[in-house]
Amino acid sequence: MEHQPVLIERSGIFHFYIEELGLTASGSDVAAAHADLQRRYQDLLSQARSADLLDQLPPPRPRTATGGVLAVHSSIKGFAIKTAIVVAAVLVAIVPIKLVITSVARSINTTVDRVIGHIKINGRTFWGGIENGLHKIATQDDPISSESKERILTDLRIFVSRYRPYLQELRPLLFTDAAVCPPRPNASPENP
Repeated sequence: MEHQPVLIERSGIFHFYIEELGLTASGSDVAAAHADLQRRYQDLLSQARSADLLDQLPPPRPRTATGGVLAVHSSIKGFAIKTAIVVAAVLVAIVPIKLVITSVARSINTTVDRVIGHIKINGRTFWGGIENGLHKIATQDDPISSESKERILTDLRIFVSRYRPYLQELRPLLFTDAAVCPPRPNASPENP
């Protein structure tokens, strides 16, 4: 047999086929399936010979790399090969990512440890500093000069006049209670 048959086993039945000839055969074991294929192949060749059409049959495919006549195709074999490829790809992708993440995490931990080591502030020191700062501001005569106060107030008035429309539109986002959020000036029930 010049054409290369392919063997498939499904549900305990063995099937041979020659794809380029569209020829199939089946049997309960490999020998029976192969004998059926040989018979059908010879019938096809005699029909082509009697019709003088042998030269019209498709040529055989090249032999497999092993040089064997049978090419065994198994869904398990294909699944195993595809699974191995996916596992290899995942490992190739995960290992460098894990190394990068581990390195970054180690750098962050080292940096945090250094910063915490340099900062010597605990809760008592922090709140004590706040308390002392508030006491200093409260006991000063007038830390801001009158010129500075006037300039700050003028700047605040300009700021408020420029941004009041925007801030009024943002009110519903900041206040949900109607008592806390008075209605906007010029608001109507149709246009709140």
